[in-house]
Amino acid sequence: MAYRRDLTIEDDEILVSFDVKSLFTNIPRDLVIATVKDEWKNVSAFTSIPQVLFLEIIDLVIKSGYFRFQGKFYEQIQGLPMGNPLSPCLADLVMNRILDTACKKLTHKPKIILKYVDDLFLIVKKNEIDHTLDIFNNIHKLIQFTCERERDGCLPYLDVLVKRKESGTINTNWYSKPIASGRIMNFNSLHPLSQKVNTAMGLIHRVTTLTTDTDFNTTTTITDILKKNGYPRQTIGRIMRKYVEKPMQTTNNITTTSNIPEKKYVSMTYIPHLSEILKKTFRKSIDNILFSFKTQNTNRKHLFSRLKDKPTTMERSYVIYSIPCEYGRKYIGRTKQKLINRIKQHKLKLKDMSQEATSLVSHARKTDHAFLFDHTEILDTARYNTHLVTMEMVYIHRHKSICVNHRNEGSALSQMYTGLL
Repeated sequence: MAYRRDLTIEDDEILVSFDVKSLFTNIPRDLVIATVKDEWKNVSAFTSIPQVLFLEIIDLVIKSGYFRFQGKFYEQIQGLPMGNPLSPCLADLVMNRILDTACKKLTHKPKIILKYVDDLFLIVKKNEIDHTLDIFNNIHKLIQFTCERERDGCLPYLDVLVKRKESGTINTNWYSKPIASGRIMNFNSLHPLSQKVNTAMGLIHRVTTLTTDTDFNTTTTITDILKKNGYPRQTIGRIMRKYVEKPMQTTNNITTTSNIPEKKYVSMTYIPHLSEILKKTFRKSIDNILFSFKTQNTNRKHLFSRLKDKPTTMERSYVIYSIPCEYGRKYIGRTKQKLINRIKQHKLKLKDMSQEATSLVSHARKTDHAFLFDHTEILDTARYNTHLVTMEMVYIHRHKSICVNHRNEGSALSQMYTGLL
């Protein structure tokens, strides 16, 4: 929320916020298409796709929301698909349309109206609240707003508490809901120190920039939150001094120049001490490389249950797999497609003598060993094909004593990996 020092509230005015009930699942799909058509002049500036094809793509995406639960497939028949990266963009377009339509119908314009996704902040006349809410709720029967009014001169909006002073001016405090846990990245978690420091810096930045009330003790608030998340007192002091000396950059104060070389980003799994050494080593030899570390041991794997059905072994894709033969040898392979389809291809090649022999087929023909396809195992998974290629060679090298793969299939593995293995 932009703070305006010259903004004053009259005695007959009130602070209110409007919020849409279940925005994504209630946005009409026909309204999405109509909105994109009306806004095509603005949308077309960001794409070279023709309008007709663009609308067909959107129609396909918003009708492709489905999931499987207890062996049954369910399709979302209304609204925008939850979790789809396109849904927030389309929802924002629709909300802009609703806001513009409502403002044109209002006989008494609010003194101020701000929007963040489906949350609206308004200053309106006290006797115009119900009328304003009715205007918004009558635009479409599925898009319905709730209203929250100020209490004791205060109104929470997003992570800001807006406060009306006796003089009619406004103060703001950083705000968190009473049910908020106050949990941020814990200082004892398995993350690089730089990420923990940046997390704390982000908290300091939010609290200090969103607070204009001089009576609100930002230092105490920040310190209490960081202490609850395991940050030592001395570390908190150093981080706060660092923020004062070098405030966080925003999009308004970042300068760009064409002379700066293009940066290359590398993502790696974080291993304490080793990751820091690798980072320093690479930085000495390559100037334009930036590292991003991630942890694989997340709470999501251990604390949260899966509501949706987990894909079976044969339904998974982008995997490294092994197929044993009846005498204890193994074939190791990779596939981007579903594993069940790859298994079918192996079976067909075993029957078709005209096709080029793979390692699996060659072993079966030379030794007359049968492969136990029902005992296929997934050794590992990856997100990208380039990762699959390297991982396949790693597993072939690791199981070379019992692996039936041709020798050249793992020969391209870098010596860096072979040394570690």
